[in-house]
Amino acid sequence: MIGIIGAGAIGWAFAFQAVRAGREAVLANSGGPHSLAGAVAALRAGIRAGTAAEAAAAPIVVFTLPWLAARRGRRTGVWDGRVVVDPTNPIDLRDLSVVDLAA
Repeated sequence: MIGIIGAGAIGWAFAFQAVRAGREAVLANSGGPHSLAGAVAALRAGIRAGTAAEAAAAPIVVFTLPWLAARRGRRTGVWDGRVVVDPTNPIDLRDLSVVDLAA
């Protein structure tokens, strides 16, 4: 099971590849599972809509959120013994500036 937190372009790319690889995944976004129902159905069996908590409980978790949101999410979980994939870049989408990582 793969948990994918974030249903933008990167999240959908991970979900699509999970389907191709025959893996099961739960996809979550800030709109809640009901907001993903139609789109998840298009990916066929193996992908379901869920909550961020359900996705975060998977043995493999993929964060596909904007940098500032992903940073908050990484602090809220206990990730011992799990694989966490974080493809985000430190970009503030409000003005496309690079986030000060020292802060």
